[in-house]
This record gives sequence, C-alpha cells and structure tokens, in this order.
Amino acid sequence: MTENGIRGKINVAVSLPVRGLFTYDTGGKSIKPGCRVIVRFNGQRVIGYAVDNKDCYNGKVLKIIEVIDVEPVLTLNLMKTLIKSSVYYHHPVGEVFKSAHPPLNVNISRIRVTLSASGKEFVSTLGEKLIKTVEDRFLLTLDGKGRLKSKIKSKEISTAKYSNLLKYGYISENEEIVKNGPSGTTKAVIKVNSVDDPDIKSWLSKGKIRESLYRELRDSILPVKVSEIRNSYKNSSTKLNELQEKKLIVMDEISDDTQWISWDLVVPDPHHKLNPEQQTVLNKLIKEPDGFSVHLIHGVTGSGKTEIYMHTIRHMLDLGKTSVVIVPEIALTPQLSARFRAFFGDVVSILHSGLTSLQRAIEWRRLSDGKARIAIGARSAIFAPVRDVGVIVVDEEHDSSFKQAEGFRYNGRDIAILRGQEEGAKVILGSATPSLESWNNAVSGKYKLHSLKKRATATKLPDYELVDTKFEKPHNMFTRPMIQNLKVNFNKGNQAMVFLNRRGYFGVLQCTACGYVMNCEDCSVPMTLHRNQNAMVCHYCGNSMPVPSDCPECGVEFSGRNSGTENILEYLQKEIPDAKIVRLDRDTAKFGGIEKLVNAMKNREIDILLGTQMITKGHDFPGVTLVGVLDADHSLFFQDFRAAERTYQLITQVGGRAGRRDEQGKVIIQSSTPQHYAILNAINNDFHSFVENELYSRKELGYPPFGYLCLLNIQDENEKLGFERAENVKKAIIRSGISPLDVLGAAPAPVFKVRKNSRWQVLLKSPSRSVLHKAVRIISDNASLSQGVSIDIDPQTMF
Repeated sequence: MTENGIRGKINVAVSLPVRGLFTYDTGGKSIKPGCRVIVRFNGQRVIGYAVDNKDCYNGKVLKIIEVIDVEPVLTLNLMKTLIKSSVYYHHPVGEVFKSAHPPLNVNISRIRVTLSASGKEFVSTLGEKLIKTVEDRFLLTLDGKGRLKSKIKSKEISTAKYSNLLKYGYISENEEIVKNGPSGTTKAVIKVNSVDDPDIKSWLSKGKIRESLYRELRDSILPVKVSEIRNSYKNSSTKLNELQEKKLIVMDEISDDTQWISWDLVVPDPHHKLNPEQQTVLNKLIKEPDGFSVHLIHGVTGSGKTEIYMHTIRHMLDLGKTSVVIVPEIALTPQLSARFRAFFGDVVSILHSGLTSLQRAIEWRRLSDGKARIAIGARSAIFAPVRDVGVIVVDEEHDSSFKQAEGFRYNGRDIAILRGQEEGAKVILGSATPSLESWNNAVSGKYKLHSLKKRATATKLPDYELVDTKFEKPHNMFTRPMIQNLKVNFNKGNQAMVFLNRRGYFGVLQCTACGYVMNCEDCSVPMTLHRNQNAMVCHYCGNSMPVPSDCPECGVEFSGRNSGTENILEYLQKEIPDAKIVRLDRDTAKFGGIEKLVNAMKNREIDILLGTQMITKGHDFPGVTLVGVLDADHSLFFQDFRAAERTYQLITQVGGRAGRRDEQGKVIIQSSTPQHYAILNAINNDFHSFVENELYSRKELGYPPFGYLCLLNIQDENEKLGFERAENVKKAIIRSGISPLDVLGAAPAPVFKVRKNSRWQVLLKSPSRSVLHKAVRIISDNASLSQGVSIDIDPQTMF
C-alpha cells in the first residue's frame, strides 16, 4: 500500500455488508488510497474507499464515477489497522472503513428523469383514457419533480422501452449535484406543552413509546436535539411528528455549531510536580526506545495515572508527534478534556458519539488538518485521523464499554494495540483493576508493567466496612449502618456517592398473591417501573405501558421487588430531607444530562449522588468522603465467566471515589455473600490474591486469558427455525474436524427473546487463536450459513 496516487485499475472497498475488495478503473485519474469514491455496485451508486492496486481483477471493469476526496480521509497506517481489524473481527472491510470517520460532506451527482415538453403534451392527452401500455403508465409517474433514475426499477419499465422514450424525446435526463453531510443547523424540540385536553390525554396514553418520549421531553432541559432523541428512541421521527401534530411539542431548526464542551470546568493544577513514584514511571516511559511497545500502569485509585499520561504526551508533542486518548464513557470526556485543555491549550480535540454530526466533522477536520494534535474521546476516538502518532493511551483499560456491542464488534483497547503496531507508537494501558488478559500479558513479559502503590496525594486509601445483609436486614435497600453513615457524613458537610447496579423505580413488579411478574410482550425479560414516566419500560426494546394497579392474573395489588434508583432516591430524600440528592444513570443522562450532573457534583451543588455503573468510572470529586455500595454481589450471579472479575472491579472502582483529597474516605459495602473472594479481596485492596484465585479457575476451564472465544448469535422470529439454523451452524463447524476446538450449544441466550426475535448462541472455545479463526471462517465465508449470524470475537458479555 502506498501514499501515492494510483492510475489504472484500483481495488475499492464498498460501504455495504459485502466482503472483499472490488476492482474499478480510475478513468485516468490519480486516486490516493484512503480517498472516498462513488462507484456503481449491483446497479446502485454507493460510496467506496480506494485501497490499493494489488492483485487487481484482470478482466473488464466499471469506471469509478466520481472521486469525492482530493486527500485521504483515512491515513495509511489507519487503513492498515482497519484492514487487519476487518480480518480479525470477520466484518466487511467497507463497513469497517465507514465506521472510522463521522459523516462528512459528499457532493454526489445523480440523474433526474423528467418529462420533456413533448412528454408533458402527450400526458395531457391521456386524460380519462384507459391506460394500456407500460410507457403510458411510466410517463404518468413523472410528476413535476420527476424521478431519480437510480430508483426506477426494471420491473416497471424495461431498458429498451426506457431508451425509446429518451430517443423520441418524451423524457429528459438531467444531472444534479447533491451535497450530503452535516449542515450548520439541526432540528430540535424547543418547547413542550402541557396536556389539558382529555381526548389528547387519552390518545397519548394509548401509545407506549410516544407517552414515554413525551414525559422524558417534558422533564428535559430544552432544546433537545432530534439527533439525541434518535440515539435513545429508534423510529422516533414518526412519534415526534405525531406529538407535534397534536401540539404537544414544538420543533424548529437551531444552530448546530455551538460550544459543545465546557472548557471552564475547575480542574486541579495540571502543572504540579510529580511524586517520586509517578516520576519513576514517567522516566521509564519516555526513555523507552522509539517504536512499538505496550505498557500497563497498574495504579491504585487516585494514584495519579492521568498526570503520567499528560507528561508523556507533552514529551511526544516536543518530539513533533501526536497522541490519542480513549476512555470508556462519554461521561468522562468533558472532565478529562478540560483537564488536558488546561495543560496543553488549543491542540486538544474531542471525538465521541455524543456530539452532533457537524461537531464531530469539525473536530475530525481539526485533527486531520493538524490543527489539533491530541484526540480524546470514547471508543471510536481510536480512529482519529492523526499522523505521526507517538503514544496511544487507554484509560480504565479493563472496562467492557470499550467493546462495540453491535455491527462492527471491535474492542477499542485491542484496536489501540493494533494501531500502535502500525504507527510504531507506545501504547499505555492504565487501570486500578486491570483485565486478566492485560495482566497476564504484563506478567508474562509481553507488556511492560509499571506499578503505583500509593495515592498521588498523602491521603490514604479508604477504610472499608462490610455489612452482611443476612443479619443486618436492609429497609428499602439500606441497612442501619449505611443510613447512619450517610447522615453523619452529610452533617459534616461532605459529599457521598451511593452505587446500585440497577435502573428504574423497581426491578420488577410482582404480584404478592400469585407471583405473576410483568414481562415485556416482545422480550423475555421483566419490565421495569419508572415512576417519573408513570410507565413500565423494557430496557431491551424500549417498549412501555401504563402501570397497572392490580395483577392481570388474580386482581391483587402489585408490590415491588428489587428496588431501583428512583425508589432509593425517594427513600433517601425522606431519611435525609435537607440533603440535595440526585441520581445519575442511563435515564437521567439522556439528552445531555451527564455533563450537567458531573459539573454540579464537582461544584458541590449535590450532597449525595446516587447512580449505576456510570458513577464508578474515573470521576474525581474532591468533596466525596463516603461511598455506599448496595447489593454488592448482584453482579456475581450473572451467567458470565467474568462475573467475579466484574464484581471485584466495580467495588474497587466505586470505592476509589472516596477520600481523594484531604480526608480519608470510607466505603460501606452491603452484601449477602460477604465471604466471596472477589468481595474480600476488593475491600482489602488485594489484587494479587484475587488474580491468583481467578486465574486458577480460568485455566481449569480454558477461558481467557488461557483460551480464545467467539460467540455466534443467531436470531429468528420463528423459534423453531432459529434453533435449526443455530444447529446447522454448529454441525458445519463440527464436520470440519478443526481441532483443538470446543463447540458449545446451540443454546438459548440468557435473554432469550428481544424485539420478538428468539436468540440462540453457539460458543466456540480454543486454546489456539488461529484455530478459532479458522473455525469462524467456515461460517463467515459461507453466505447461506452466515445469513443472520452475528460474529462476536473476544466477547465481553454472554448475553
């Protein structure tokens, strides 16, 4: 692959779910690899990516219709990374390329077919006559705007008949240029009206999704961009139009180029002197010879890993190199970006899915043009279009959020390492609770291990108190010691965080008499009560329904089980009425709520922050001295071999939010299984004992890091057909005789039905990565077998 332009034949990756490259003729133009082009594929115009001229097809090929870019949108090293990723994750390369950049402007020429003067005159004579010919029917479909030629189907008129109409002057073909891409404005909900009319109230209550959407918009800070709504509600356009027609909302165009990150966040002094432990690690990093290397920084929470990242990046900037930093959650991006901005100035750029299309395009161009030299963002920021990369940082490298759950199912951490190889860059992985895969690579010498055993400040690690809920019975999820500590902490003027791994008002609504549980009609999971929406909501498909007062089975009043964050919030407000208590979870974080809540917490406008996993990840709140963990062992009972690892990580990470400044923190852990090694090791900050226990069982069972996995997911609305397809996939792999390989299944997925589709799984497990991929290719290379099968290499969850 070369950076120079290519003339003659060139291989193109089309942005469609098809595998392989396709050869086209450049038409005498010089095209650089990484540039987008428009080609004809299966009778339609599609965007493709110029790749190379290696092993081009020798026969006659079509010409490229247009070249979109003068300069590549994908750098050469990034293209190499993406091609290898496509092979590793068994995903079509054109779709992989498309996922690596935001929507960008594309000028596309297209042909519009219109009636000529003769054609209009002829159509006017048809009048009420009986239409007999194909040509007559076709001409009548051409209204004042005409038709796009690409949308005219051969079944409505043959090529020969169409050519005759053109030849005899009844129709005309006109080329038009269409500009696709982000504009300077975006549509938004700017006003939400109250429901006064009883008929409108009744109409609203009859629509599950529209009522849920209306209530969320009513409780949101306006304006709310339609693009943000689409991220939370599929097929939301129809519902929004319905709400607007009933005058419940008002939508309008608003400016899309407003500031999208607060650079005014108060951040710690970014230029303070490193302590001896930090300086030792930094010296080893910057003195490492040039070229690719991977470093794992295992540092306790609050040990100052971010300062080491920043000083390493400053060293790279001095050498004229760029840097990429990825974090697991969008919630961390504003805080981290502001901190980097205070340290580096205007060379910092952010990239994540929470931005609008225009905002992402602007940031992407800043990086591509070299105006920004440091890219920070969530998972997809690993594809930043920077050149001369010196260092790639993966903060909280253990986090499962780095794994893309749909489509191109890549792991951002692993892509970071792959890109580091292509760029010849240092890759730094940082975590207080490293993944067992990374830890095993470090202790085996594949990665270089650095340790930070003390907090960056003089503050000690927090004290832990373990409360056994078998003896200290909780009331509304809170034991007496938990409530007492929260009250004392509040009276001292300190902040607290309470962690629960569950959303909603109740986990389920269950009948006290017959045990009936309300399940989603389309998914095999219980629905969750959300009191603010006054609705039962399915967290898998988004379906909602009004809350029934009585059991549909026996008529007895429902009661709640497994309290969620809404219910706990109400209880806490009653117990500590003077405290400002706010919840942070996926529901309150919608429509731009994350940054507002994080800022309010940092500015000490919140006394107690209640939340789900989002509060466990990397936040630095100086005023927090107490952390409470409710139902700490909840994640131990998941059907996942990583359950113990997830539990250890969650307890350690959320506990690490306490006492990060002047006062030592305290962590209260409530658990019904306090004797489990994951919990005991977490409260004793004993990572090495946890790893010893966990690696022993992983090795016995052949799970990562001692084996490699691929999860094949098969969905079908027909349960029987779905199982048969899964069995066919399994049998095809077994017949191949590939070894050593375990083929487990076909089995129903833990969540068996989602959106009316039954879900089946086949798990492949092998001690050899090459053997595993050889088995997967039996499916991915077979069009009939792979139809409707999603391939998840190195799965992070088994759901």
